[in-house]
Amino acid sequence: MEGFSNVVLESTLELATEAMSHDGRVGACVEAIRRCLESSPDPQHDNELRSAVTALLEIAVQQHQFLIAKRLLEIARQLRR
Repeated sequence: MEGFSNVVLESTLELATEAMSHDGRVGACVEAIRRCLESSPDPQHDNELRSAVTALLEIAVQQHQFLIAKRLLEIARQLRR
């Protein structure tokens, strides 16, 4: 991911953590995403990152956090490239 995308993702993670702190799955997804971003790039981490972003996206939709979901959807699309 590009630098700008990382900034958008990080701000989205902060927003998700604040907006959905009552859901324990959010913390697990955020931890997994940050772990993948901090590690050296390899295909396994790319798959883990995609999975964690997708899981957080699904949680955001379930919680009616559509702004967060929209941002995560755009990030997920970039990760598929």
